[in-house]
Parts: sequence; structure tokens; C-alpha cells
Amino acid sequence: MNTQDLQSSAIRISENATFEWIDDHRIVVFTTLQTPTRHDIDAWMKKVLEILNDLEEGGSYLALYDLRYSFLSPYARQQSQHLIELAKRKKVTGYFASVVGNNVFGQVMTFFVNFTLSRIGDKTSVGMCFTSREEALAWLREKF
Repeated sequence: MNTQDLQSSAIRISENATFEWIDDHRIVVFTTLQTPTRHDIDAWMKKVLEILNDLEEGGSYLALYDLRYSFLSPYARQQSQHLIELAKRKKVTGYFASVVGNNVFGQVMTFFVNFTLSRIGDKTSVGMCFTSREEALAWLREKF
């Protein structure tokens, strides 16, 4: 993906990652442009933490993570688990849709979301994987 593929409302938070708000600030969309570095993951983590900290206790967090051009590194997995635990402590209800590639890497990420993150969130955070952004957004929009 090149920078011309980015929507004009997307804000670059690092060399390989962007975020944007859609649907009247109800859904945040994070996109990785290629496999993220630690710096990219840290920038993503910082932005998610900022959003979670701005939520009131018991609030809702709806996010789409477009990871089609990424691979889930051990560091990214660790940071994802940390975010779920933070949301749980803050009693935030979270729904996150991950858009993954229709390949072996996408299958690995689907396994991680379905079997690892779902156990941490104790049903306060629900994640689903999709191979299309449109399907992911439709699922998230059902939540409001």
C-alpha cells in the first residue's frame, strides 16, 4: 500500500501506521501500511492508550485494525494483551474488528484474536477477524 491509498482523514502516527475516526467519532480505524516496527507498535499503543484514557469508566471502544499488510510479532501480541487488560480494569466494553490477509499470516492473527485475546478480556472485549474491511465495519456498526 502506498500513501496515495490513504484516505485524506487518516493521520499518520508513525512511518507505517495511521489512524482516523469514522462514523461521527464512534469508530477508530488503525491501519498498518506494512509490517510494523517496534516504533510503529509503540506509536499505535500510545494512541490507543490516549483514546482509552479519554473514555469514561464503563464506556465503549469500537476499533477496526486493518492489519492486511502486517504480521503479528511477539511484541505486538504482548502490547495487544496489555491493552485488553487496561480496558478490563477500566470496565470499558470493547469491540474490535481486525482485517487480516486471506493467507497463513491472517490465519495466525485470527487464532490469536479468537483464542488468546478473548480469554484475557473476560467478555468485556470482543474481537473478530475479517478478510474484508466492509464486513468488519458492518459488524462494528451493529454495536451502536
